[in-house]
Amino acid sequence: MAKGDHIKVARRGYTHHGIDMGDGTVVEYDKFSGTIRRVDMAAFVGDAPEVRVVEHDDGFPPEKIADRAMLRMGESAYQLFSNNCEQFAYWCVTGRAASGQVRRVKAAALVMAAAGTAAVAGSILRKKRA
Repeated sequence: MAKGDHIKVARRGYTHHGIDMGDGTVVEYDKFSGTIRRVDMAAFVGDAPEVRVVEHDDGFPPEKIADRAMLRMGESAYQLFSNNCEQFAYWCVTGRAASGQVRRVKAAALVMAAAGTAAVAGSILRKKRA
């Protein structure tokens, strides 16, 4: 790991993301306080078994990534689906906010909604035939 790396750790049911500052600290969007803050690596990792670097095909140079993270220090606008830690880290690296976790949850919700709609429609059709 090095300065400007987008890093993540596994937590119970989700992954937590941040930007490695290269000095033993990480800039993260803390969901509990709802604030972007700088913490030491041990606090970021917590009891996670490992830290992984998220690879990006494109992105800013490491110094600019770290600067972009610092620009948003103190921001308190955390939103689970629209402004979370993964979206923050992705934005720092690429300039675009994105979250694979949010995409997967939305896709699963659409599948469940479609299945529910199909079940209701099937029930209505069965009742009409009876």
